[in-house]
Amino acid sequence: MHEIQNEWFETGEVEGRTSYYSKFSKKDFTIPVEALREQWPQWNSDEKRKFAWAFGFSGKTELNEEDQRIVEFLVQNGNPDIWRAIAPIVGRHPDRRWVVSFLLSRLNDETEHLANYYQALGTLSPPECVPILADKLANHHRKVVPHTAPGSWGESSLYSDYLSCSAALFRITGQEKYRDNLRKILGHPEEKVRQKVRTIAASNGFEL
Repeated sequence: MHEIQNEWFETGEVEGRTSYYSKFSKKDFTIPVEALREQWPQWNSDEKRKFAWAFGFSGKTELNEEDQRIVEFLVQNGNPDIWRAIAPIVGRHPDRRWVVSFLLSRLNDETEHLANYYQALGTLSPPECVPILADKLANHHRKVVPHTAPGSWGESSLYSDYLSCSAALFRITGQEKYRDNLRKILGHPEEKVRQKVRTIAASNGFEL
């Protein structure tokens, strides 16, 4: 990792492999939003993206006022790469209507790499979003079907979007047909696809 990564991440050894952990996962680690506002224009796109991933995947379940301001700043000054990175933590912002509006705007404007938005909506569980998510799921299904043959992996994001949208709908509605979408993909011949199913189910808080 270069310098900006070391600023936001810590390293650790897991089974002999180096892993990176967001420093924002610590309660006493933060950056004042005014400092972020000052530094942001000086960072290149890679530095901005690494900060966003560190903050977005910090594992925070509650946001203090400074965290909320950081979320708002990143939403206002980000781009699709930044927004995808912070989607999980945006869902923790207390202004639910603002959050849902932002997430739906991303689903409307973007066509792929949507998994993090779906996860955030699953956490919020807004019932008013079910028709929109159902339409998105139908589109994802049409794209995934050609890649279900043995040995056909296709684009990883196709599976991530399809599975994450199904997971969100299951969390919101409780309808088993959406969990069944994940269970069916567990029969895929590729282990990396099966592992993706298990990971998405776990990250959404349910078992298969």
